[in-house]
Amino acid sequence: MITRMTKIQLVIFAIVTIIGGAFVGGRYAQVDRLVVDRSYPITAQFSDSGGIFAGAQVTYRGIPVGEVAKLQFDNGGVKATLDIENSAPDIPSDVTAIVANKSAIGEQFIDLQPQSDAKPYLASGSVIPLGRTRIPIDTTTLLVDVNNLVTSVDTDNLRTVVDELGQAFEGTGPDLARILDTSSDFIQTADANIDVTRSLIRDSDSVLQTQIDKRGQLATFSKNLALLSDTLVDADPDLRRLLDKGGDSAATLRKVVDENSEDLGNAIRDLVIANKPLADNVLGLQAVFILYPYLLEGSFTALVPNVTGGKETGDYNAKFGLVLTDTTPTCTYAQNGGDASGYRKRLGEGRISDVQFDVNTDCKVKDNKIARQPSKTVLRRSAAGTPSYQGSTATGKDSWKWLLSDPVNQ
Repeated sequence: MITRMTKIQLVIFAIVTIIGGAFVGGRYAQVDRLVVDRSYPITAQFSDSGGIFAGAQVTYRGIPVGEVAKLQFDNGGVKATLDIENSAPDIPSDVTAIVANKSAIGEQFIDLQPQSDAKPYLASGSVIPLGRTRIPIDTTTLLVDVNNLVTSVDTDNLRTVVDELGQAFEGTGPDLARILDTSSDFIQTADANIDVTRSLIRDSDSVLQTQIDKRGQLATFSKNLALLSDTLVDADPDLRRLLDKGGDSAATLRKVVDENSEDLGNAIRDLVIANKPLADNVLGLQAVFILYPYLLEGSFTALVPNVTGGKETGDYNAKFGLVLTDTTPTCTYAQNGGDASGYRKRLGEGRISDVQFDVNTDCKVKDNKIARQPSKTVLRRSAAGTPSYQGSTATGKDSWKWLLSDPVNQ
């Protein structure tokens, strides 16, 4: 006979069992979905199932937000209905649905990866089109591609590579261990100087901008380097011949130097003494080297035929002299009723005479004024009236263009 106490205990046990079963069913088995729907459906279109199945998990940013309700064929593809929990965060409608694996041998799930965090959001009935869904590589395709890759490798060449790698790394264990150890120290040092590295990255814009500004020079350098490389390629036979036979020539040269080392030393010391006057007058030599080419160039036009009316008369004008200006002479003449500066009237072209060179270039006028144009200089042979020499007043090498190039009318 069941006592009253036993009956009470049985009733309490039944109540606890019912409450526990309801909690477990609602919390883990989600049997409450049979009564209350706490999700909204969306559709994702795939070209293939990719191994996904009904009941598979759906995640958003790696957090579970629902599950796959069902799979259906749809126009040569697969349509997956996803039940998203109402408690899930707002999911942008531009998400990409990817069939992924939880591990190398784990089950598949669908991961929703957003492209932004702005509206609109997914809602009941939303569709993720085929263009925004991806599936993993099919296992069969993967195995076939791997097999094709393996069979494409030449076994003899692979054996050679393996042998060479074995010889290359043979006995390098301590060195490799040292590299790994120092790499750890390097990483720690880099981590300790992370602020400096960040500053370097931020300031690299200035360096890169400099490279952009100098891109023309860099392009020219690259072009010239290419020309140098082409020249070296063309000269390859000569370089090889030099390397092959240069050893004997170098040995001979060394022997000559060894045998005449004392005489060579004396010769070098004598050259130092002989070159001292040249070193003391280097500026003058530099001027000579600069001016001589222009003097030489002008010497070829020292004699120029005289042309009258478009025809040569048979006479020649000799061009020589130090011409400093080709503008109006400093001194003026008493012609056309004007004032004279003190310079005598120009002599006729046919009159020739030898006179002393007059270094006085000043032309005196009334009230002790000098008739001279600013920055103009004229040299004349005498005060007897010989014409002045006229030439360029430009600076630098252009100032010598009229040297030995104007006719001297005497």
